[in-house]
Amino acid sequence: MSKIGIVKAEGLINVVYQSKCPRLKGGGKLTYQIGERESDSTLHLRILENPGGGTYHVHWLCGRSIENTLSSKSKWTGQDLNDFMDSGDNNVGGFVLAALKDIGLVCNKDSTYLPLNTFRSILERFKKEKIESDH
Repeated sequence: MSKIGIVKAEGLINVVYQSKCPRLKGGGKLTYQIGERESDSTLHLRILENPGGGTYHVHWLCGRSIENTLSSKSKWTGQDLNDFMDSGDNNVGGFVLAALKDIGLVCNKDSTYLPLNTFRSILERFKKEKIESDH
C-alpha cells in the first residue's frame, strides 16, 4: 500500500489543547496535544507521553493530512493508519486513533473507527467549552 502521507509538521506550533486518553488496547493513558502552527493556523496532533511503555511518535502530525487520510476510506484500524505513516513503529497508528477518538474526530464501531468531524470543528468546540467554563 502506498502512503498517502500523514506527514510531520514543521515550524513553530503552539499547543492549544492537551489531554490524556485511554489506549485502545491494554491499560494506561496517553498524553496528546493539539497545536496550531503560527504561520498558517493549521492544526496538528502529537502523542506527548506513553507511560505504559513502548515507543511512540513525538513529532507533530499534520491535521490536514490526517483528515485527508481518514476521508480516503470509510473505516479505519490502528494498523491501517500505520500504513500511512512513516513512523517505523506498529503502535503509533493505534495511539493516534486513541487521541482522535478522545477528541471526537472518529468513533468506534465494530472494532473499526469511522471519521466524524474535522480538527477545526473540534477546536471550535474546545474554545467554546473553555469560554463557558471561565464564566
